[in-house]
Amino acid sequence: MTTLPGVLAEIEEVAGRQAALTIAASHGGLTKGFPSPPLLRQSPDSYADNWLVQCVGHELALKIVSEIFPAGGRAEIPTASHAIRREFILGNAHQLSVSEMATLLEMTERGVRRIKASLREEGLIA
Repeated sequence: MTTLPGVLAEIEEVAGRQAALTIAASHGGLTKGFPSPPLLRQSPDSYADNWLVQCVGHELALKIVSEIFPAGGRAEIPTASHAIRREFILGNAHQLSVSEMATLLEMTERGVRRIKASLREEGLIA
């Protein structure tokens, strides 16, 4: 499994890999503000428009800020493009051709084959 970079590794530890990858896919490359936990404990009207809540849901957002950003704050969200591509290829290795995956991921067929070879070496795909 690919290690996620920066704050995404911390988010993965607290909220799970899927939450971290969802954040990377939707906000990677951006510096985002994280609310303080008390804000997310108020009425839904006070946090309904928050990007983190919209991205991963209220429960996981509260867990993330409570553990990682207890006073709120800002952080640059890494793109984690390699991890996202790897997860996509792992999940679609048997349904899509190398060409289809390359097109959808906007990468070369050679790049897809290299990732597939790595996944095979790890015993994750046949």
